[in-house]
Amino acid sequence: MVRIAGVIAATSCDFMRLRKLRLIRLSVATCDSELSIMSHAVAARRIPRLLDKLYWRLANRITPGLFNSHHRYIQTLERMAGDASRWLDLGCGHQIVPRWFKQADEREARLKSTFEEIVGVDLDMPSLKQNRCHDVALCADLTCLPFPDASFDLVSANMVAEHVEDPAALLAEVSRVLRPGGRFVFHTPNVLHPPTLLVAGLPQWAKNVLARVFEGREAADVFPTWYRMNRECTIREQALHAGLETWDLDLCNTTPETVMLGPLVVFELMMIRLTSSRIGRPLRSNIVAILQRQQTGGADADAEAGDGAVNALDGESLRRRAA
Repeated sequence: MVRIAGVIAATSCDFMRLRKLRLIRLSVATCDSELSIMSHAVAARRIPRLLDKLYWRLANRITPGLFNSHHRYIQTLERMAGDASRWLDLGCGHQIVPRWFKQADEREARLKSTFEEIVGVDLDMPSLKQNRCHDVALCADLTCLPFPDASFDLVSANMVAEHVEDPAALLAEVSRVLRPGGRFVFHTPNVLHPPTLLVAGLPQWAKNVLARVFEGREAADVFPTWYRMNRECTIREQALHAGLETWDLDLCNTTPETVMLGPLVVFELMMIRLTSSRIGRPLRSNIVAILQRQQTGGADADAEAGDGAVNALDGESLRRRAA
């Protein structure tokens, strides 16, 4: 019996040791797992920073002075601000100045202060619900605008033209709602830019994937593209048919889309440098265009009619924002 008791006691001790050893191993494994998760989280934060740092080093050497084409578009609007009182923003989304701009809120406030009224139109209701920039936000088709003739001094569209299936109908509506001498400013990709030309031929699911990888956009924020008003010659021709003069057409480059590919961004930077020359101008990445409605003899009458019509717009059809 004594021997049996000794064996049992020894077995119990061994069991306890094994249990403690397993607990220690489990604890070590848990710590390793937590450390691994933490290291992955740290790497996830550091990698974009390292890639961004690498990009700026390369960009400053290969394409010094390069900036995003959205800056050119906003600067153009700021120049137009003093000559206009009513502004219609097509495809307005939920903001005017991109949030990643330095002092975006201040620039947007200054821009808004120069207009009597800013009206935004979009078909995407979720974006309109987030909109706090426009005095009026309306859900409507861009090719069938619910406004009287000669209602606005300025019409704008930021990265919208490429999504329009019928640009002739869009330009006809823009020409109709503009007062004589009023201007249409829009920013859009140039379809002749090699990467844009390549992406234009891809199916929609592939475009969704690329937009998520390179721009961080979800599929719900990626809309079908047609690129039917995205060449210099096409814009001039379609504008002429709509009774609009091409006041200015600026082909400019923007920052690369392949920053997340690390050193491979150098190939896009080299292409940007090549297209920055006069010879490469037709292949630049973006277009900022200004079209002007032709002056007519009845400009004053049209302006007065537009004033009265806009002031009489039904409040139930327009969603006004609180000041």
